[in-house]
Amino acid sequence: MRFQVILFFAWLGVAPLVLGETAKDYFNEAKTAYDQGDFMAAVDDDQKAIEKDPKNWRAYQSLGNAYFHMGKTDDARAAYQQSLDLYPNNPSLKKFIRHLSASTPAAAVSVAEAAPVAADPNKPLTGTPLSTPAENGLPMPGSLAWSLGLAGSAFGFDDLEAAYGSAIFSTQTPYGAELDLGADLTLFSGFQAGIQFQGMTRFPEKVSFTESGSGTETDEWDTYVLGGALGLKAYLPLGPKDNFIFYGECGVYALAGSHISMSDTNGNKGTLTLDGSNIGGAAGVELEFLQGVKSSWALDAGLGYRYLKISPITFTRTVNGTSGSAHLLANADGTNAEIDLSGLRLNVTVRFF
Repeated sequence: MRFQVILFFAWLGVAPLVLGETAKDYFNEAKTAYDQGDFMAAVDDDQKAIEKDPKNWRAYQSLGNAYFHMGKTDDARAAYQQSLDLYPNNPSLKKFIRHLSASTPAAAVSVAEAAPVAADPNKPLTGTPLSTPAENGLPMPGSLAWSLGLAGSAFGFDDLEAAYGSAIFSTQTPYGAELDLGADLTLFSGFQAGIQFQGMTRFPEKVSFTESGSGTETDEWDTYVLGGALGLKAYLPLGPKDNFIFYGECGVYALAGSHISMSDTNGNKGTLTLDGSNIGGAAGVELEFLQGVKSSWALDAGLGYRYLKISPITFTRTVNGTSGSAHLLANADGTNAEIDLSGLRLNVTVRFF
């Protein structure tokens, strides 16, 4: 029995020499070398770990960390991709690879210093394997975000009162809707510049009034506007997934398909086709309160104010099938008529990264 015990402990002493180091041993040695700043040794140990276990995705990620800190961006990207091929459920690493080329040298060093190496290659992923600047809730420099938004607006009716004087309005508080498509480029952390393409409508409004010789006339305004704007956004992080986004934009907008449908009690019918454009803008704040599981999209809700008045406006009249020439649309007092789309707006926006 004593001989067997002695033989057992002797085997423990020579087993590593006979069997050699395992992938886990090399992986842990790579971690130690990385923590000590010896990145060449870390690369060597990670490569040995991969030779022992070609499916060790953590070793590939550790190899990428070492390459990245050595300034070998292409080798780091290749190693990171190998890690993702073996273990795709790694959203932070995916995001880091997307923005790797956009990182500034200073940001690259801070990211590499913060990138932890997993302690045990045989355990499942339990936390974020790689820290990136984007994880503080801010988009990374050079990144592009696409947005799709809907907004509802409330307007005044001073423009209609000026146009008709004492006419009877069917709606005292006009409302409208807006569709936005945009793209934003992150210039530096927390600051974006972008372009927006927008379509707006002011829900149909009816105006009734009495006109000499025509009886009672009813006009229905259908307003549609298309435009484009340049905008700026500034992010204020509230947490890893939440941000306040302050925005401002300015652009050019034009009537598109807008018209006034006219009818009176004598059976006359006509249409005024409207044309006009002007400069307008909007400003407000959004709260980014929801992000997708893989941080590839986010949902924002916001409150803002749009300023836009279309004036002067020209019209072409068509009455009972006969069209006339273009004229300037005037108010009851002879001043230029306008369509006012200024007012508060509530919006919901989905952004894609």
